[in-house]
Amino acid sequence: MAKETIPIAGPTDAQSIAEDLQVRSRDCLLRGDLAGFADCYAVPSTIDCLSGALPVTSHEDMVEFFEAVREYFFRSNVGDLSCRVLEASFRDEDTISTSHEARLVTNEMLCLKPYPVYWVIRRQEGVWRVVYAQFAIPLPMRWGAAGRALAAQEREALGDLHSA
Repeated sequence: MAKETIPIAGPTDAQSIAEDLQVRSRDCLLRGDLAGFADCYAVPSTIDCLSGALPVTSHEDMVEFFEAVREYFFRSNVGDLSCRVLEASFRDEDTISTSHEARLVTNEMLCLKPYPVYWVIRRQEGVWRVVYAQFAIPLPMRWGAAGRALAAQEREALGDLHSA
């Protein structure tokens, strides 16, 4: 049974729409809320990063994207993600292009240099969602059951190292 999303009243200018979506996706990502995170992205959509592109054509693809970002954060010891929308503009009444700067933080220090993020956001059935995202970081590209099993083994091994 498909999940029905009820559009809610929200911001109407491009900057505010981009900021709202960025904050919601960041917060869901950091607290491990897959459902909330997935609601920020359209299916289908495309996720592009330094490791390659992932076409998100199903809920399973979204789970893999979510887990890849969470894995990257775990490996990089990220405790917080700070983002700032640099520019947002309407391409048409239902499409926004936006860029923001992301900063990965651990123990109140930057994990790496701030990196750019580019999104195309589209209003579909009254709800704004990311349809294209480009991240200038190398996300782990471990898709499929074998990749997930290997990633879980590596997380377990790293967890053992962190607790030693």
